[in-house]
Amino acid sequence: MKAEQKLISVNKKGSFTMYDALYDWLMSGDPSIRYQTLQDLLEGSKEDIRLNRMYIEIEGWGKQLLDLQESNGTWANTHVDPEFTSTLWTITILRRLGLERDNQRAIKAAKLLLNGLQKNGGISYPSEIIHNEVCISALVLAATSYFRMIDKKREAIFEFIIESQMDDFGWNCKWSEEAKNSSFHTTLLVLEALREFSRVKKEHLSLINKLQSEGQEFLLSHNLFLSLKTTEIEDMKFLDLVHPQHWHYDVLSALDYFQSINHPYDVRFNSAIDLIKLREKDGLWYLDKLHTGESWFIMEHPEAPSRWITLKVMRVLKWWLKISKFKQ
Repeated sequence: MKAEQKLISVNKKGSFTMYDALYDWLMSGDPSIRYQTLQDLLEGSKEDIRLNRMYIEIEGWGKQLLDLQESNGTWANTHVDPEFTSTLWTITILRRLGLERDNQRAIKAAKLLLNGLQKNGGISYPSEIIHNEVCISALVLAATSYFRMIDKKREAIFEFIIESQMDDFGWNCKWSEEAKNSSFHTTLLVLEALREFSRVKKEHLSLINKLQSEGQEFLLSHNLFLSLKTTEIEDMKFLDLVHPQHWHYDVLSALDYFQSINHPYDVRFNSAIDLIKLREKDGLWYLDKLHTGESWFIMEHPEAPSRWITLKVMRVLKWWLKISKFKQ
């Protein structure tokens, strides 16, 4: 499909029109794109969604990553270093692809990540990282919650997340060191982990919801990308359209989190939504760049139409149109 072909038009009021060509383009992509398009945009039948999800481990990016797994269950024979080919980063990509939750190879890898559990509930791997970093702990909690496994060690990580919350109600990877304020990056990682944990630990739901609300408020108080002190953009990199995002924060990934939990309307989303709309090019959204680091392979190339970015934007706008109807 040619990038210049007009597929979607977003008007000033936020409504948009869609054509079959857009869906055809998304559905001609990787199984992970097809699965998430059917689930999040087309509202396909349960059977169609299930069948397309099955293909993630059979062909495409999911199969490529699973084929690179070592016989001991790791990737690159390490837990977290190097970025982004070690076990933690690869399992995170597989989770975000939508690999089935009961995939035994992924479960084996997720269990290995719990080897880094320390006495205080944080995760570290002494030969790779010394300190119990909240960001790493959150990614491990997300992986071990998403992939169906039973292990009490996961509870300890949750307690660590509670203990490491900052005074401004967000989180910072370097919480035990010099950090005084929460980090956008770490707060979003924790929120994603709590979302996954809430789906497997119903007895903790009230506390999880409280933590999520507080973390969400931290991001919303910044309008998702603004400094509280200066009201200027906190970091220009937050505006980049990037996938995979790994541990990095960006406005689109934050909006994608909020749509994934069907967050109600809040006027503080407006500026972020407007920024995303402005990035449309000929009905599509382009990949700006790739984060620096090692990778097993390139999913999509920068400065070209991106199925990942377009999919994420489309489901964010779908959610936004729905919740905007109920604004006060």
